[in-house]
Amino acid sequence: MDIFSIGNRLCLNLQTRELSRATDGRKVTLSVSASLCLTKMKEAEGEVVSQESLIESGWRNIGLEVTASSVRVTINQLRRALLSLQVDKEVMIVTVPRMGYRLLLNEESEAIEHQEAASTLAADTAAAPEHSAPISPLSKAVTAPKKSTTTLIISLLLAAVLGSAMAWWATRFVGGAPTRIYYQPLTFTDVRQGIAANQQVFTETKRPVTTEQAANLITAWRRYTPEADSYRYLYINAIYKPEFMGLFACRKPLVDENSDCKSFFFRFD
Repeated sequence: MDIFSIGNRLCLNLQTRELSRATDGRKVTLSVSASLCLTKMKEAEGEVVSQESLIESGWRNIGLEVTASSVRVTINQLRRALLSLQVDKEVMIVTVPRMGYRLLLNEESEAIEHQEAASTLAADTAAAPEHSAPISPLSKAVTAPKKSTTTLIISLLLAAVLGSAMAWWATRFVGGAPTRIYYQPLTFTDVRQGIAANQQVFTETKRPVTTEQAANLITAWRRYTPEADSYRYLYINAIYKPEFMGLFACRKPLVDENSDCKSFFFRFD
């Protein structure tokens, strides 16, 4: 089925990736991954869809490996699409911390709001005393015993020592300082296949790739990235295993604080 409805307000055309409003046909075009993720959440019928499931449906099934940050970027793109169609109140994508995302329609969201309100009211009612007795002005004040200054100082010193030990252990055995990666421009001696004229390509200084490898990677990336021309700076990483390659696609250079990058990983058989 190429077209399916999302509630009574939206329709998604899987072939053209157009998300349209049922009332007047106003539409936006989604990326490949965004349309696949939206389809996955619609099929879940309001249940939570994990990040791993979205990565499997939106990228891995079409030969791409990405990180959780790509999922977050795609979810934000879908939310902006709902906002531009002015249906963000009727169709919502809700983040469930440490679990994933839910696609909720207006009826479901209202039911959840009423349920949360009822739960809060019940909790407040249970917590409130049945009869409030007036406080006598002659009631004796009860104060907590004060800790001595010496005990407080010893506690602070122990906390500082423990914190320093944990920091040393984390640096020594867990991660250490981040590794710097240096890039150099990749010079193409022949036709830059699949690369726009305004795009600049860089490769790692320590593990450079060939122009042929870069062209194959960028061609595969462009196949699944409709907005590829909007990324002017492409940084290619040769992963330790030869069949894996990574790509940072950025709208601004990496040295900028807000470089607006997406990360992609590819496996070549």
